[in-house]
Amino acid sequence: MADRVIAAHWSDVDLAVLAGGVGPDGRRLPASGWMALRRLGWGVVAAAGVVVSDRVRRIAEEEAARALRLGCHRRAVVAALLATWPADPSARTGEEWSALRAALPEGCDNATIRNRTRQIRAYVGVHGRLPADVCELEGPPVVARQVSLAAADRQQVVVDRGDERRVRVWSQLPVCASPASYRDWVWHAVEVVLPPTVPAGVKVCSPTLRPRDGKVRVDLPWQTPHTPPPLHGHRRALGVDWGVNTLLTATVADLDQDGVVVDGRPLRFDATGVSAKLVRLRRHREHLRTKVEHLTRLAEGGPAHVPADPALTGKLARLEVEHEAVCARIRHLNKALAWSAARWLLDHATGLSRFLCKLIYGLSGQVGAEAVGVGQGEGAE
Repeated sequence: MADRVIAAHWSDVDLAVLAGGVGPDGRRLPASGWMALRRLGWGVVAAAGVVVSDRVRRIAEEEAARALRLGCHRRAVVAALLATWPADPSARTGEEWSALRAALPEGCDNATIRNRTRQIRAYVGVHGRLPADVCELEGPPVVARQVSLAAADRQQVVVDRGDERRVRVWSQLPVCASPASYRDWVWHAVEVVLPPTVPAGVKVCSPTLRPRDGKVRVDLPWQTPHTPPPLHGHRRALGVDWGVNTLLTATVADLDQDGVVVDGRPLRFDATGVSAKLVRLRRHREHLRTKVEHLTRLAEGGPAHVPADPALTGKLARLEVEHEAVCARIRHLNKALAWSAARWLLDHATGLSRFLCKLIYGLSGQVGAEAVGVGQGEGAE
């Protein structure tokens, strides 16, 4: 049912209506996907001869709404790429990157830009022209084999926590592939063993069922009480994440009555060149180590009364010296990269503290001892 809804509304016009967020009656579309589709009149219809409840239709509508809303995001990304398509997509100039960044939606990362650019280039290579929109670029997405019970209520699913380690999920499921009446829908109990990472006493929510390979895998979310942070002291923080592809990713967060608020634009420490150099050096180091081990086996594998070959011994010594030099080079680059990343992080933290100090000065007209302490000491720390 979800696939039919997606295929029926996979067009640029319908995606634009859904992305607009306003229904035909002028009201804002609900946050729930299934309610938004019903407001637009895009509700699912069961196949002829198949009887399903309204809750099951909700589940299918929720799956279709999630896929279509994701399509709205892809539509915006593809539209920005097509509107700023350069002469050479593999080597954009600084002005072309600026125009593209201005047209892209917020939160679009470099991987998405790269993948969508490759997709459009492949389309141009086949058809000899740019696509009109994302719907021409790719076909409608296919819904995964899953049942999102979160879209239903207690008439369709009931979650009962028996003890600290087990949860029983009751849900109305069909006993045949094409239920012809409500008698073909019966309550099933799914026993779920909780992993040790789930704390005792937390609230367990409605799961998502994924049938695969003769088993049913369960995505079981849970909620834990959250105490709002006190609104005193420092209101601004710099959060940093240490990753693999991007060494450091940071963002500035502010604390207000609504919680933690960020502007959505991350700060990235780009170490692509140094990381690529380190990868090449590590590969060269492993190659040298393999040669050293091979020559060592050759030198030690001869008869005891036969002296070692001077050429073999000399080559082994040269390889060991080169291996040690490569290791020293890797250590030097690692240390330099760590210091550079730390310097980048401290510069941003120091700049943030100076901004707070200037803000206090602008509001009060003077910088007192406490303002200087907050702006230069604790803020930077």
